[in-house]
Formats: sequence, structure tokens, C-alpha cells
Amino acid sequence: MRKIIIFLFLSSIFLSNSARALEIAPQPIAPYGLFSSFSAETLKQGNSAYSLSLERSIEPDYYIGRLSLAYGITERIEFGLSIPYVIEENADGPGDASFGLKYKLIDEGRIGPSLTTMLYVSPPTGDDAVTADGRFGLGGFLTKRIGPVTGHINLIYTKPSTASLKDEILITGGFDFSASHSFDLIGEIYALKPHTSNSFDIIEGRFGYRLKTTDYIYTTIGIGTDFKNRTPEYRFFFSISLLPFKEETEQIEILRESE
Repeated sequence: MRKIIIFLFLSSIFLSNSARALEIAPQPIAPYGLFSSFSAETLKQGNSAYSLSLERSIEPDYYIGRLSLAYGITERIEFGLSIPYVIEENADGPGDASFGLKYKLIDEGRIGPSLTTMLYVSPPTGDDAVTADGRFGLGGFLTKRIGPVTGHINLIYTKPSTASLKDEILITGGFDFSASHSFDLIGEIYALKPHTSNSFDIIEGRFGYRLKTTDYIYTTIGIGTDFKNRTPEYRFFFSISLLPFKEETEQIEILRESE
């Protein structure tokens, strides 16, 4: 009964149906990133951020719910944690949790972008039906603001703990356009070489918007489709982020308006 209630609740949000492309790495929390692309910015020391997100894929059909959090350990080091829950046609349960550290190497200059690296680990904590059996990875993120537009480029390399699986490479790039003080248009290209292939089998375009609902809450809604194989045919995104502080969010707006 509990599973039926969860399924109907999710269906009511996205109008509706297993190979899956379950991202194991910690996910960005708005406004510090796009759908999957991280910003090179890090939280200030002592600040925290939280996100509850829902992803709906059609062909293949699955849902992924995620609880994510981030915490600024220092002015340059940020801790991130992501806990997914997967619902597929024949299985459902918690996926592998992942946690990582972001380290800001270079601040953004007048010409050059900011640069941040990330190291993450995902132990096999999920149910047997949805676990990836553990993995770890290393990533690099670039961010640059030009007027009302902020661009992001990410590269993440993932090594599965299972020897029979191939290494994964994820490349993402995108932008957020500050249309107003509380409304951003966001777009992203997502290219993944999965652990089952030697080529980039998923090349997906994503587009949506991010709304600053209150001083502390951001809501993000988007849609994506795979350009190469139409797998997924469509993907829908919804997330709510809570940033229980004002200093950092105000700093982002000030920097955007000063460009």
C-alpha cells in the first residue's frame, strides 16, 4: 500500500511510466549549479544548503527522488551529501548515497573563470536491486559570469569498484540567465559515457527555469531529451532548495548586477 501511495503522488506531479542513468555523484543545490552542472562557487564557512529533488524519466521509465545537503567547512572547502531513492517498473528502494568534497582552487577574475575540484565516494549502501556496488570519482568545475549570464563547464571521471564495469566520463556545460532579480532561465548539455559503453551514449539537452520563491527558497523546474538515441525520450526535473542564510544569496545577486 505504501508503494502505491508513493507512485500515485509522483505521477500526479509529472502526469505520469529499465535501464536507468542514475547519477551517483552529489547533485548541485540551486543556485550553486544547474540540473547536473555544479557551480565553481562554494558555500561560505558555516553556511549550509539543502535540496529535495524529483526526476522523472520516460523511455526508460523511472523516478529518482533525492535529498541533498551541502556545508561550508572553510571559505574554500565544501562538503556535499546526496541520498537517492529509486522507483522503477520492477524494483524500488534507496540508491547508493554519495558524499564528496569541493575545493575552490582559483577565484573568478575579470577575465578568467573560477576553478573548483571535487572528490567523491559512493559506497554500496543501496538496495540490491538498485545499487551500483560502489564507486569513486574526481571532477573539475569552471564558472564565469558575463553580465546577466553565468556559464558552467564540468568534467567528472568515475571509477566503478566492480572490475567488469568500464570507467564513466560525464561532461556537462550550461548557463543561467538572470532575467530578473528572482527569475533565471537555465540550459544545459549533458554528455555521459556510461560504464556499459566505450562511447558517449547519452547526449541530452535540458532547459528550464529557477525561481527565487523567498529569500531562502529556490524552486527549479525543467525538461530534457536525449539527442542521440532518445533514451530517455524525455526527462522532467523538479527541485526545492533551502538556503537558511541571506549573506551568500545576496552576494550572488550583487555580483551579477555589478557585471
